[in-house]
Amino acid sequence: MFDLLEHSEEAGLVWIKVEDSSLFLPWLAVLASQRIPYRVEYQEGVPFLIVAEQDIPRVNQEFALYEQNTAAWRKWHSETDEEPIAFSWISFAMSLLIFSLLLRFHQIVQQAPVDWQRRGVWDAALIRAGEIWRCLTALTLHGNYAHLLGNLCWGSMLLMLTAGELGNGWALSLMLLAGAMGNALNALLLPQAEYKALGASTMVFGLLGILAARTTLKIRQQKLAGRGVLQQFRLWLPLLAGSALLSLTGTAPGSDLAGHLNGFICGILLGLLTGLLPPKLFSLRWQLLLGTFALLLLPLAWLLAWKA
Repeated sequence: MFDLLEHSEEAGLVWIKVEDSSLFLPWLAVLASQRIPYRVEYQEGVPFLIVAEQDIPRVNQEFALYEQNTAAWRKWHSETDEEPIAFSWISFAMSLLIFSLLLRFHQIVQQAPVDWQRRGVWDAALIRAGEIWRCLTALTLHGNYAHLLGNLCWGSMLLMLTAGELGNGWALSLMLLAGAMGNALNALLLPQAEYKALGASTMVFGLLGILAARTTLKIRQQKLAGRGVLQQFRLWLPLLAGSALLSLTGTAPGSDLAGHLNGFICGILLGLLTGLLPPKLFSLRWQLLLGTFALLLLPLAWLLAWKA
């Protein structure tokens, strides 16, 4: 059980060297809780627990029980420390670049003599009639600067976090896919909708869904059998937090609540699906491939819109 046992010059006493400093206080608590007499001495800064020789069997037994009872917690703690959501200056720059391009595109659309909104806005009837590119083009259009800047603020932050979690290429592709799927689902569920919708908020809430799902997957992977109901409830906390943010920021008067909700749901599904993918698909090669695909997707959608 112990790395080193040293008999002291005092008869009947044993010195236990505590080489792992993280075990010092827990071992003291174990000895105190079991009322095993001890004292502490230091040699060259290293702590030693001094106990009676006849108590060594009990000490071994109690320390072994401590190791057994805390093994699951220590494993979970070490895994969570090793896998934080990464911050990367590249991800930060990429997220700002993408949403800055949306800002510049909005300026171009506002100043253009042609009606971009008529060709790219979300319209349930036209999407069901085959103009599926509107599921993407609508993500790039905004009614005004307040609408755009709100999406830019939230979107940049969420895209950066998603990129730190999955990589830049995957984050960008899944963001567009969640937005497009959310708009398509909205058109299928609301075929008689007479309103028109636009804005990047559907894919912004898609990012929120992806992050909620990824966090839930992490907790699910770390969950071990035998944990209590409270620990199992933690699996739902990221999804509940995402739902709370959706209710707080996605239900403003005049907002497309159905689009926000569908984007969030599609984001959750995509985030859960990433947990089934092999690690090799998150390599640099795939990041570059998916990033390039995502960057070409919006120009292609607008090309189809102008050819229609």
